[in-house]
Amino acid sequence: MRLLDQRGFTLVEGMTVMLILGIVTRIAIPQIQDVRVRAQAAQALGDFRVIEHAAQEYLADNNQPPPDAGTGIVPAGLESYLEGFTFNKPAYQLDWENWVLPSGLPKHPETRVLLGVSISIDNPVLGEAIVRLVGLNRAHYTLGNKYTFILEAL
Repeated sequence: MRLLDQRGFTLVEGMTVMLILGIVTRIAIPQIQDVRVRAQAAQALGDFRVIEHAAQEYLADNNQPPPDAGTGIVPAGLESYLEGFTFNKPAYQLDWENWVLPSGLPKHPETRVLLGVSISIDNPVLGEAIVRLVGLNRAHYTLGNKYTFILEAL
């Protein structure tokens, strides 16, 4: 009689490996998702700063802020300051805000213009991560999936 071939894994060994892989996966996947959200929030913060600097340069050159534009649209005149920058990103869309206030703010009637950047996001976890990064020292508000940050009051 031939002896049985002893190579290979037993059922118990295979099940043990599967169990360990399952545990590692349950630990790793949330960590990977958290890292991805934080990376996207950091990218949004960088985009926010690029727009802020471009708008400041535009204001200095033209003595007026860039005009308002719709979500995902680079404001007219700001294109040359942004060179190839897009307001449509894979995880979110940006929106330049220019609010003219004929009567000013209620407590500050001398403030006639508010400038800001809005970020439209379908992922509320990403939205909150962006608020934590961008909104720490800035006035901001949220309406639905749109997070708006005030840059300047003129």
